[in-house]
Amino acid sequence: MVYVPFTVDANKQGQLTVNCTKMPGGANGYTDIYVYKGYWDEGTNHTCMSNNVYSILSQIHSEDYELKGATTYTQTFGGSTQESYTVFFVFPPGGQATFHVTYKPI
Repeated sequence: MVYVPFTVDANKQGQLTVNCTKMPGGANGYTDIYVYKGYWDEGTNHTCMSNNVYSILSQIHSEDYELKGATTYTQTFGGSTQESYTVFFVFPPGGQATFHVTYKPI
């Protein structure tokens, strides 16, 4: 799994964007997006095995979004209090994938 932890300051918003420039499986290849409301950084170089997240698994929610090579996942985060999040996505099977992840305050 790949993950991106980040924190949004109180009364601020930030926009997370994930796109894929290379996805195994051609037009049918995809990965799902998952969000944990909390800061999790217990992997190495923002990668981990799925068994590493068992302790927070019940708190990870699917965004019901299939990230494909020609699509972009964009989500705005933030609220009246400081909040932390971690976005997870699974390495797709069948070969190498290339993802670009950006976070910018708005």
